[in-house]
Amino acid sequence: MTAEFYDEGSLRQEVVLYLHETGQIEQIQVRAVSVDGKDVWRVTMDEPAPEEATVVHPWVPKKPGELGSKTVR
Repeated sequence: MTAEFYDEGSLRQEVVLYLHETGQIEQIQVRAVSVDGKDVWRVTMDEPAPEEATVVHPWVPKKPGELGSKTVR
């Protein structure tokens, strides 16, 4: 799997997951929220229907690196 991160990241990031063995491309959103006065990160996956959950949004590159994503090392 390859993960690419888009947006600045202090409040939210779009994360694109490339699953190499299956060829699937998945998009999730990670955002900072406050829970009981503590800052935490929460993963948002809000596509309830399977047919919607498997749709790749038009802006998502078909291959890793096509939009100049950030790689943390």
